[in-house]
Amino acid sequence: MDRAKKPRIDQFEKARETNGYWLNELSGAQADPRRLEATRAILPGTERVTIADVRRAAQEVLVDDKMWMLEIKPAK
Repeated sequence: MDRAKKPRIDQFEKARETNGYWLNELSGAQADPRRLEATRAILPGTERVTIADVRRAAQEVLVDDKMWMLEIKPAK
């Protein structure tokens, strides 16, 4: 699981060193203060994801009754 999470965590840490990241993350914070908490929580939240979390999400989402198929046919 660490091998899957590490690139994402590294990407966040590198992005946090740029003004563009902070400008984007904080641009709507005055209108919606939840953005601040979401910005603070993204790294710890990513670090806390476990294999059990992924399994649980897959069991909820990857079920036959939620499956759909897109079929593209040529124009006649």
